[in-house]
Amino acid sequence: MHPKILFVTYGGGHADIVAELLPSLHDISAPPPVVLALTTAAKRLEGARAQIMQCHQYLPMAGYEDALEIGAALASDLWTSDSTVSWEETCAYLGISMKDLQREIGSNQARTLYANDGRKAFCPVSFMEAVLEREKPDIVVTTCNVRMERAATLAARNLGIRSARIEDLFGYSLLGAYPHGKKGKLIPSEEWPDMVVVMNAAVREILVQHGFPSSRIAALGQPVFASWKNEYEKTMPLQFFEGERKGNPVVTYMATPIDDILSHQTQIWAELARARPDINFLIKLHPSTPETTYREIHGPFPENLRILSDLPALIVIKSSDLVVQFRSTVGLLCVITGTPMIVWDTTGEDELLPYMTSAAVKHAGQDMQLLPMIREALDTKVDASHAALSPLFEIPERAGEQIAVWLVNLASEAETAQ
Repeated sequence: MHPKILFVTYGGGHADIVAELLPSLHDISAPPPVVLALTTAAKRLEGARAQIMQCHQYLPMAGYEDALEIGAALASDLWTSDSTVSWEETCAYLGISMKDLQREIGSNQARTLYANDGRKAFCPVSFMEAVLEREKPDIVVTTCNVRMERAATLAARNLGIRSARIEDLFGYSLLGAYPHGKKGKLIPSEEWPDMVVVMNAAVREILVQHGFPSSRIAALGQPVFASWKNEYEKTMPLQFFEGERKGNPVVTYMATPIDDILSHQTQIWAELARARPDINFLIKLHPSTPETTYREIHGPFPENLRILSDLPALIVIKSSDLVVQFRSTVGLLCVITGTPMIVWDTTGEDELLPYMTSAAVKHAGQDMQLLPMIREALDTKVDASHAALSPLFEIPERAGEQIAVWLVNLASEAETAQ
């Protein structure tokens, strides 16, 4: 038996999950899976033990003859020469998505909806059905419920193919972005994947309380966080500053990809660096933010502020005395390792991620609070590395191995049933 697994994944933390699973699948002698690597995922998965596919590789496809032309018109305002996604792939992704939207609601309405909602308007189910009919997988695996990953789950359901979701956080792909301590809203049952794997028993209980069947949930862990936890202690910190700055404390801003917030927080961060030359400041860019374009827009920067783009977040955090972030999932690494962290969120909205349950985390609800909090954190140097964690942050070891075996078993069962 040679069950076939198809992953459909976006970049960032989603692609990281797939990247962590591929070696475990190889170790248990599973056939190399196919990965439809969306947007920045292809760069993250270069050299992986899998057949990496992108949208443009499925073209030309019947019904999508003009997809590249349609996509080019949309991409001209979005794509830059230093983008991590090629021009051809950008055109293919946008063109395929728009083509399906036009078929669904008509060209005029599609253009209006895209103008109002941007890429949130996309859910190319017809395209994903064509991909699944070509690839003929035994199971389709996603990591979220947006755009083409959502379309993959729906297409699998339409074609009678088993689907699985690897929930990366606290049930958001099924419940929406609910504030910590409040209830979410379970997505319609017709959008449910057949099976879901979650980080721990606490997340499983949250889903069950919202009405998702317990029998369809496996609490096996989150492979990226398990790997982070294992690798953190082995990682050696790096020195980003030389000379007289070498011994100064290092404070890192894990930058958001949200343009307006990024612009504002970059300005404030540069002002802090100019005001405190005795502190070394870092900005770790999100994988979707091109460094060259970012520097052109926001530079120049003071000498005690460095911009990082390619280094793994784990190394950057290990090299930092304090981490500041908006709503980044890398904050979980800070929590599980006890790294001091400030949540810099001035929106006034309810806290989404449950970071404030950690003794090592503070919240800056106003820009003016940030510098005093930085000074306090550096002066007190709270060590929460051995503090008790909320059950929400329990990270089972060997999550990648367990999930790999789980996926192969599900795929084998589906293959046998055909």
